[in-house]
Amino acid sequence: MSEVRFVVVGDAALFAAIAPIGAARFAGAAPERVVVEADVTGMRLRSPRGEVSFGLPWRVVQSAAADGPDRLALAVVSPSLGTVTVPMTLAHEAAPGAGPAPTTGLGDATDAAAALTALRRRGLGGDVSTEQARAAVATLGVPAVPPAALRSLVWLLLIPLGAGIGFIVALFPRLHGSLVPILIGAALGTVFGVVAVIMKWQAAKRLAIVGALRPGAMLVHALRAAESDEAVRVLGGVDPAVIGGSFVLALDGEGVHVFRGKEDAQLVVSVAWPDVLGVSETFVTIQRKSYSGLSLRIRTPHEPVELGFGISGRGLNPARGRSVEELRDRILSSRAAAIGTAGNSGPSAAAVSYVTPPRRGMLPGVPSTTWARVLRVTSSLTVVPVIAVIGLQTVRLTAGDSVLVGLPLISVVVVVIAVILLNFVVLLAYGRRQKAENAAGYTLSRTGDTGLDQLDPTTGYVIRPAGAEQLTRDGERSALARVRALAS
Repeated sequence: MSEVRFVVVGDAALFAAIAPIGAARFAGAAPERVVVEADVTGMRLRSPRGEVSFGLPWRVVQSAAADGPDRLALAVVSPSLGTVTVPMTLAHEAAPGAGPAPTTGLGDATDAAAALTALRRRGLGGDVSTEQARAAVATLGVPAVPPAALRSLVWLLLIPLGAGIGFIVALFPRLHGSLVPILIGAALGTVFGVVAVIMKWQAAKRLAIVGALRPGAMLVHALRAAESDEAVRVLGGVDPAVIGGSFVLALDGEGVHVFRGKEDAQLVVSVAWPDVLGVSETFVTIQRKSYSGLSLRIRTPHEPVELGFGISGRGLNPARGRSVEELRDRILSSRAAAIGTAGNSGPSAAAVSYVTPPRRGMLPGVPSTTWARVLRVTSSLTVVPVIAVIGLQTVRLTAGDSVLVGLPLISVVVVVIAVILLNFVVLLAYGRRQKAENAAGYTLSRTGDTGLDQLDPTTGYVIRPAGAEQLTRDGERSALARVRALAS
């Protein structure tokens, strides 16, 4: 359904709700019936003959829900008043000059709310739900790791590792030398390494889901600061603990969106750019330590609140200095561009619509991405016989040739030659397939020719049009998740 049209009763409750948010003239006219029209750009309320009208772009409409069989409730965000509930009562008799009401197919308020919700979703970024985005991310090779349980299990491994090291040291007193710190370092390094990998998997999955839900948004891996707790309570109406220790900040043409730090990436806070009063560098408290960070000053119906956060740098450490300053400048420029566009282009221009990309046919056969994965495996296999040869040579040099008597040297040489030949054949097939795809006018590689369309190898959707900048690794993952969700 590309458009929705129905008629509601022009009662006092409706006019009282819309007058403070910019429709005072409409309320003054007070028609008995109000025609509601909606498409992907937003909603319009007008009198039956069109003498007065009032527009609501989707960026200010938070939700549409049924409040009974004939009652519809819209949640509309006002910069000065906060969230305003606009009640509507469906009119079930025809209005003069307005045609039948409600529109065919909208039998009650539940149908109307569902139709408006679908149009709003399309207008703000396409028909991709959170569930679809999660399912699509699962096809990208991002492991679905149970982070909390597995991290706890890995930390518990410190106990048997420590006990094992102590047992070895007790049995072999001669190990009290340099080998003890080596064993301890290896054990601790293994635990910390596994935990870091799990957290990286979780962050990659979260970024891909948010990128699929907010196409084209700038994604920031932010760290929760003590200064942000009050803002999360006021703006999101939730316990700040739900966002976790880190979260994703998505900035697009509509505003700032905070997705919680769990791998399901639920939206916690959404603020339109007109309500972002300023962005400043500051110091934030993360785990009782002070780090460089950013603070967003946000308007509320009462007093402004400060949403402070740290920026994730390399690994698990907060970023400092220049990267924070650069992000502040990018947020300020995004805010200025969005507010300028909204002021110059009318009420519905600030809502950024996601245009479904074209879908192209691909060559039959095994795609180059599959050959690339096979090539990584065969290339890694070449390391095994090389290590075997180095080991045998080391034994010969240290213990003499007599030790090598009876070892299958010929077998090792045969394995080396076979693996190298296999790797060469796969490399040749990969190169030929890549050239064929380029000749067909597309590439499947993120680092391929930017003069060609980059396609999703699974669905054939264009994720980077020809001439556009090369995608980052996270940008490619987000784009793939989105088009696969659209295809599901």
